[in-house]
Amino acid sequence: MSGIRYYLNESDSGRTITLQKGDSLDITLPTTPGLAYRWIMPVTGSGPELMNASTITEIPDNANWSNGSPFFSPGEYRFRYWVVSTGTSVFEGVFCHNVCDTKYSRRFNLTVNVV
Repeated sequence: MSGIRYYLNESDSGRTITLQKGDSLDITLPTTPGLAYRWIMPVTGSGPELMNASTITEIPDNANWSNGSPFFSPGEYRFRYWVVSTGTSVFEGVFCHNVCDTKYSRRFNLTVNVV
C-alpha cells in the first residue's frame, strides 16, 4: 500500500477532503466497548474501500478499577479505508443502539473527493 495515510476523528465531522488514489484514511471515533451502542458508517459513492473496522481499547498502566469492572472503559472505534478509485464518497456515520434511533444519535459526516 502506497500513498499518504490520513487520520481523522470526531472533530473532523462536516469536512470535505481531497485524497489521491493509493492514499488511506483512518476515521477514529469514541465509543464504550461492551455497551449495546456502536458506530455504523454507510458510505455512498466511489473511491474509498473499507479495509477493516474494529474497537481499540487502551487500558492505562495506572488504571484504578475501584469503581467497577474495566468492561466499560472508554475506547475508540476505527474505520480504515484504502482509496482505490477516483470519485466522490459521502460518509454518514451514526452512533446508535442495535436498533438505531437516529433522531438523537451522535453523527459523523464526511465528503471525500478522490482525484
